[in-house]
Parts: sequence; C-alpha cells; structure tokens
Amino acid sequence: MQRKFFAFRHSRQVVILLSLFLLLIMNSPITAQDTINLSVAYWGNNQEGAMIDAMLTAFEKANPTIKIERIWIPDSYEQKVTTMIAGGTPPDLVQISHTSLPGFVDAFAPVEVDASVYASKLYTKALSYNGQLFAVPFVAKPKVMGINLDVFEAAGIPVPSADKPLTAQEFQDLAIKLSSGEGDSRIFGSAPLWFGGWLFAFGNTFYNEEGTKVTIGDESAIKAAQFVIDASTKYHYAPTAVEATGQSMFDWFLSGRVAMYPDFGPWHIPLVKTSSMKWTIVPDPELGEPLEINGFGISKDTLHADAAKALAVFLGQSEEAQNILGTSDAAAGVPVIPSAAEAFANSIPDHSLAAFLYAAQNAPVPVGNKMDKQIQDEFYREVNSRTALGTGTEDPAVVFPELQETLNAMFNQ
Repeated sequence: MQRKFFAFRHSRQVVILLSLFLLLIMNSPITAQDTINLSVAYWGNNQEGAMIDAMLTAFEKANPTIKIERIWIPDSYEQKVTTMIAGGTPPDLVQISHTSLPGFVDAFAPVEVDASVYASKLYTKALSYNGQLFAVPFVAKPKVMGINLDVFEAAGIPVPSADKPLTAQEFQDLAIKLSSGEGDSRIFGSAPLWFGGWLFAFGNTFYNEEGTKVTIGDESAIKAAQFVIDASTKYHYAPTAVEATGQSMFDWFLSGRVAMYPDFGPWHIPLVKTSSMKWTIVPDPELGEPLEINGFGISKDTLHADAAKALAVFLGQSEEAQNILGTSDAAAGVPVIPSAAEAFANSIPDHSLAAFLYAAQNAPVPVGNKMDKQIQDEFYREVNSRTALGTGTEDPAVVFPELQETLNAMFNQ
C-alpha cells in the first residue's frame, strides 16, 4: 500500500513539473511562437529593390523576432497590389505614392507619427486623407534641371543660379541662345518640355486644393500648354515630336545635343555619375515641377499592427535606414529626415545635389483623389489627339475649358 501511495505521489509531482515547464515555454520571450512574420510590398528597379532589401535586413537584425517577406514588384505595381487586397491577402505594409493614396486609403489603417522629425511639413500633409495620416513618409522624389556644362561653356553662356529658379521667360531666352545648327547636328537648348510639369510651374495644380474639382480650364493651364507647344513649334529650342520619336532625350543630354534637361529626377544621378560629361543641377524654372512623396501604408487587416508600424517608422525615421536611402547608388529619392537629406546632398564628390533639397521643400505637391487615374487618362487622351501637345491642331484655349467641364462631370457620375 505504501508503494502504491509513493508511486501516485511521484507521478503527481511529474505532472506538476511538466505543467510548469509547458507554462514556462508558453511565456518565454524567445519561443518560435513569438516570431512575427510581416509582408512588405515595394517597387523599383533592381538597384532600388536591393536598396530596400538592405533596409529591411537592417530592421531584421535589430528585431530578430520579426521576419520579413519581401514582395518586390518591379512592374504593374498598383494593379498587383490591388489584386492582393481584393483577394484577401494584403501585404502588411505597402509602399504608396501620395497621389495614389486616395485609391488605397480604404485598405490602410490611420497612423500617428512624430511629424517634427521630417525635413518638411509637406510630407505628412501629402500622405494624409481627410485630415488623417494613412502612410508613414519614406522618400521624396523632386525634379530639378540638369545642366550640360560642356554645351554652356562652348556657347560662352553662364550657368543659371544653383539656388534661385529661372522665370519662364528667362528659361526660354536661355534655351533659344543655346540652340544652334540644323538637322541631325542641331543642338537644342532644352529637352522636350513635359506639360504635366510646366502646368505646376505656371501655378496650376490640375485640381483645386481639396482635389474635388478640375482646374485645367484656367488661364494658367492654357498659358502652360502654349509655352510647351511654342518650345518646339515656334522657337524650336526643344525637339519636335517627330525629331524625338524613337530617340532617348536623356542620351541626347549626355552627348551634348541637349543643353538643359528640366525633368531631371534623382534616378538620373547614376547615369550622369558614370558619364564623361561635365554636369550640374539647378532648380526647375518658376515654381518647379510637382513633388512626389512616397510612404508606407499599414494594412487595416494586419494581425501585427504594432510590428508593422515599427517597421514603417524604422524605414522612414531611423538614420540607419534613411542613410542607406540617401547614399545608395540607386538614387531613389531624397531622404525625408534632415540628417540623411544632407548626406544625400553631399554624396557625390565635387558635386552638390542641394537643388534636390530645395525642390523637396519648395516644389508644388499635387493632390489626388480616388478618380485621379480615370480623369488623367481621359485628359491626356483628349489633349494628345486634339492639341499640338500631341498630334492635334486645336487651340488649347478652346479645348481646355471644354475638357474641364467634361472632367468635372465625371466627379458627379
């Protein structure tokens, strides 16, 4: 009887010990059960993809219990992300541009961050919708004007100011002076002008401040259109559509056939760095071309909201991640925190990229809306077929007010 009692007591102790052991495992901070898996969707070329991968690796190293699934989508990005969301498998974190944000805002959770850490108030404002922030700022993508110093020196013409934008008239006069020759040997003062950029330079923003009304019929938009048309048809300081067809205008800029490149983005930096040309950059004329802000939105359906926010904040606010962005050969854009932005500006020996910093804090920021893609597609289809911005011959002063009425009617459908 004593042996049976001893065996019973002994087995009871074993059960208690096993229970305590299991309880300890369940509450241990280093168990496999505590590993968090996050998925992150982002775009870009091979270099940009590798850059973001390096930033994600840095986060994983600092947070060993979080593992990240990389969803790199180099093409058809928004379409593929939309498909994932509609299929019930949204990424936990989604890279998004501020103009596309309204179309995705229903899939994202509102987020709060310390806005004082950013170099500009534009960044959080651009990534907000109806007064709420829906994406953590990550990178700014401003445009500047590339200058082929060889062409300027050959023409004996001074380079524009590095910190004061030209007026539209000053730019036009300069481009005309820099143009010379005929046919295949002609040197153009400027690359073809992008109407979408000059629209903002002339003070229009396509929509009103709320993004609820198209303003393309305003006088400023018509003046911008005529300015762009005159560049190639009247003054011929920019190539015509026929001359530019099948040609790389940036290659012409590198080779000296184009003196000024007003649509110069950070992604062009690796190309000029490896070229033999002498170059610099200055601010775009007038108010400048529109600024694009990218951020990371957090899925409203994520199971790991805190971890997802921690990753978004790391990518957009930590010096480690932002310095990877600012000194990368990918040149994806300007970092959004001041220290990394300054490092970016000084990242090329004997060249200052400060014009990008000027644009990142002063360029106009276009608003978007949920119908932006349909409206923009309709607008450019019409203007390209009806005016000399494309293959048409109609007067923008007639076409633009008609289009404004048509496009505004789309908001009410």
